[in-house]
Amino acid sequence: MKSYIFPLLLFTGFVSYSNAQTVTIGSQVWMTKNLDVSTFRNGDPIPEAKTDKKWKKLGESKQPAWCYYNNDPANGAKYGKLYNWYAVNDPRGLAPEGWHIPSDAEWTQLMDFLGGVSIAGVKIKSTSGWNDYFDKNGNGTNTSGFNGLPGGFCMENGSIWGDAGSFHWVGRYGCWWSSTETNTNDAWYRSPEYKGGNVARNHHNKQAGFSIRCIHGDQPIEDKIVEKSPPIITNAETDSIVPIDEEIKMIPPPPYEVVETYPEKAIDFIDDGLESPSTVVEEEADFPGGFREMSKFFNDNLDFPQEAIDLGIKGRVTVRFIVEETGQVSNVSVAIPLAGCKDCDRAVVNVVEKMPFWTPAKVQGKPVRQLVNLPVYIEGSDSGPGHLFIGKQVWMAENLDVSDFRNGYPILEAKSKKEWKKAGKNKQPAWCYYKNHSKNGYKYGKLYNWYAVNDPRGLAPEGYHVPTDADWSQLSDYLGEKTYRVKKMRSIFKWKINGYTESGFNGLPGGLRNYNGTFLGRGANGYWWSSTEADTDDACYRTLREIKGKVSNYNSKKRKGFSVRCIRD
Repeated sequence: MKSYIFPLLLFTGFVSYSNAQTVTIGSQVWMTKNLDVSTFRNGDPIPEAKTDKKWKKLGESKQPAWCYYNNDPANGAKYGKLYNWYAVNDPRGLAPEGWHIPSDAEWTQLMDFLGGVSIAGVKIKSTSGWNDYFDKNGNGTNTSGFNGLPGGFCMENGSIWGDAGSFHWVGRYGCWWSSTETNTNDAWYRSPEYKGGNVARNHHNKQAGFSIRCIHGDQPIEDKIVEKSPPIITNAETDSIVPIDEEIKMIPPPPYEVVETYPEKAIDFIDDGLESPSTVVEEEADFPGGFREMSKFFNDNLDFPQEAIDLGIKGRVTVRFIVEETGQVSNVSVAIPLAGCKDCDRAVVNVVEKMPFWTPAKVQGKPVRQLVNLPVYIEGSDSGPGHLFIGKQVWMAENLDVSDFRNGYPILEAKSKKEWKKAGKNKQPAWCYYKNHSKNGYKYGKLYNWYAVNDPRGLAPEGYHVPTDADWSQLSDYLGEKTYRVKKMRSIFKWKINGYTESGFNGLPGGLRNYNGTFLGRGANGYWWSSTEADTDDACYRTLREIKGKVSNYNSKKRKGFSVRCIRD
């Protein structure tokens, strides 16, 4: 049995102010107002586009531009200026000295620190100024100190929302550029929803006018994975430390960098009749010795449930607790349980209750109570396929990675485009690794055409089958509303917008192989076959997509290569 210890400590709003215009959120220092400059850092003026014609002309010629919402300076005083992305990217520098426009990665870091995109919106929105919608108050709590205001936006040329230079939705939307472009025409931005806690991550035409919020530092953090120390893995049978293979060191999320999202209930305050845990602290609570010592403590004290070992269960238990002013851990409870293994929940709680005194959080040098959320990932033994309980179903916890049918007969490995196309044309079962690299097989499993799925010799191991379309629908229905299914099924890493895998499904973006032999979508989309045929040429499948943010069901050509996830008979 293995246990991945992720010390991703979710505090209820660790915030400190350096001055009236800035706020420290986690390790980042942000301005608390939108940018309102009309010159570049070197003193050159930025063109003001007051007319629709001028805004359109500057955008189409890829020239920097700014405007006030509705060309009214009063809106500038409240919301700052709106800039097109060519102003953001101008080498003369839009941000003041010592500051820069945040990259997409830095926006992600902010969202993750605040608990994930599903709840961060409430924390960054101002406490007033957001219009009511269908009798629902759109204001936030601003516990982060970010003070995000709904400054609206100015449209680019040819938008479905209106003509170039037209203005929309002040009071309902705030949109902030990142410095990261998506492609030649678009760049990433963030926008909190007016009616809830979600923060949307989308890309838009660079000619549009959005607000700018600056972050301290001369250079943005690059949009790439930063490799840090991996978690310690222990073996349940020997209790010995198992070395982590070099090629997978970047899979676990780095310590002390929040990469998960949680339901709102996961960070509710605990009503124990005492003073509420602090929402604004200068120093966050810390396990004695830091991450490594916490990992060692779990590995030394976690009593692996026999149920989990026997069944190969894997998944995450998230516990929450208060670190008291004295450093003592109290009020330990399960925030998000591991489906199908109550013994796993109890085992993790037992370890937390044994923890030594922490270094308490502090405000103005004085210890304060603080609420902490700690995810602990437990993985089944290597003796057989790990599985997990989701509702009344029992699913494998990983994508299929077999090269033989159940009767021992080998499945064709089609490496070249010619081999893959020939197998599909002849309706012959075939498999491949993404881009024919075995490392991708280790991470994502193999890709199979549907003729392998449907072969009477049996693709799934004994006691399992490839799920029907009805099986997939049952899973989706159990996981609830469409907007939450994707987060419950996505893995907590490898996606640009990670899930919190509450279901334990651990869906990874393994991509696909097209019927012409090309590979697409790794890191952005995951595709899984069903055993249900749509017609002579097509079969049903499910997909988790980066952009759409939901679980979708479609039909596709049987000659394509998708992942396979098995379900128990």
